Amino acid sequence: MKKIIPFIVLILLSTPLFSQGGSNYSIFGVGELNHINGAKYDALGGTSVAFPHATGVNLSNPAMWSENTDTRIQLGYKFNQSLVSNTNQDLYQNNGGLDGLLTLFNLDTAMGASVSMGFYSYTNVNSLISTPVTISANGETLSGVTTYEASGGITRVYFGFSIKPIEILAVGAQIFGNTGLIQNRAQSVFNEANSFATYTEARDGLGGTGFRFGLMLEPISNLRFGAYFEPSSSLSVENELTFGSGLVDDTTFSSNKDYDLPSNLGLGVSYLAGKFIFGLDFITSDYSSFEYNTYDNVQYSTYNSYSLGIQRVGNNSPNAKGLDTWGYSLGANFKNHYFQVNGLAIDEFSGSFGFTIPIRGTAELDAAITFGQRGTTDSGLIKESFGKLSVNISIGDTWFQPFNRSYE
Repeated sequence: MKKIIPFIVLILLSTPLFSQGGSNYSIFGVGELNHINGAKYDALGGTSVAFPHATGVNLSNPAMWSENTDTRIQLGYKFNQSLVSNTNQDLYQNNGGLDGLLTLFNLDTAMGASVSMGFYSYTNVNSLISTPVTISANGETLSGVTTYEASGGITRVYFGFSIKPIEILAVGAQIFGNTGLIQNRAQSVFNEANSFATYTEARDGLGGTGFRFGLMLEPISNLRFGAYFEPSSSLSVENELTFGSGLVDDTTFSSNKDYDLPSNLGLGVSYLAGKFIFGLDFITSDYSSFEYNTYDNVQYSTYNSYSLGIQRVGNNSPNAKGLDTWGYSLGANFKNHYFQVNGLAIDEFSGSFGFTIPIRGTAELDAAITFGQRGTTDSGLIKESFGKLSVNISIGDTWFQPFNRSYE
C-alpha cells in the first residue's frame, strides 16, 4: 500500500482534468467519518449527543434510545454534490447511496428500555481524479493521462440497548462490528503508439469489533446533558496489491496487518423551551498515532467537530393541520478533519436545514439539505464546496405496552 501512496498524493496535488465522486480528501486514512445517521440529525448539523427525538434512531449516544416512545424501522439515502476548485479550474463531482437500515424496539416506555440494531455507513471513500502526465526516459518523452480512483469504506453493524435506572438518568451501550472494502486504483494511459497502459491496484478488506457507552442526565425538566465514549477498536486489514500493464502479466502481493481505530468522545447539551429544542455538541478523536494508510505528505492529527442545532417540534395534536404538523430544523457545524496535508489543516464548515413530515399514523418522511466547504487552494491543494441531500423514511408502531407494576 505504501508504494502507491506517493503517487496518490502527487495526483491530489496536481491539476485535475476530470473528477467525479465524493470528497477527494476521503482518500486519506479510512475516509470521511460519519458520526451520525439520518436526515433528522443531518438537519441539526449533526447535533445528537443529548438531542431528544421520540421518533429518531440516535447512533451517537445509545442512552438516547430511552427517549423513544415506539418501535421504529428506518431506511435512508444520501446524495452528495461537490464543486472542486483549485487555482486553475472548477469541476463537479457527485455520489449517492444507501445510508443505512436501523431498527429500534421500545420494550418498556416507563423504564426507558429499548433495543436497537442495524447497519450504517461509518466511513466513506469515493474519489475519481484524472491528470495529465509526462514521462521522460531513455531519450523518449511519453505523454498521457493518469487516473486515480478510490471507493469503499467501513460499514458498521451494531446491536445495543438503553434503560433508565432512575428517572433523571438513562444509560446505554452498543457492540459493533466494522466491515468493508477500500479499493485504490491508479492507471496511466499514454498517447504514443509504442506505449502501453500501466496500473497499480490495492484492495483492503476491513474487519474489527468495538463497543460504545452512553449516558443522558436530565437534572431538571427539559434540560439534558449527554455523553458517550468509544474506546479504541480493532481494525484488521487484508491487503492485495496488484501491478499490471499491457506488456507483462499482473503481479499480486498479499499481506495482513492489525491496526487500532482511535477512541472518540462526545459531549452534548439540549434544552426544550415550548415548541423549540436547542442543542450543542462537541466530538473529538485523536488520530495522531493512527498507522493505517500513512505517508510523508500527510500528518494525522486530532479530529474535532462542533455543532449546534435548533428544532421546532411538529404539533401532533389530532386537531393540528397542514404545515403545523411538520417539524423544522436548522443546524451548523465546524470540523477539524483528522489529517493535515503539506502542513495545512483541512477544515470544514457547513449549515443545514430540514423538515419532518408525518405521513400516516406514526410513519414519517425526513429530509435535510446541507451546504458547506472544506479544504483550501493554498499550497496546490483543492477546495470543495458541497451540498448533501439526506432522505429517510421511518415506520413506527407500539409493539410493547409499559409494564404494570405494583409495590404493595
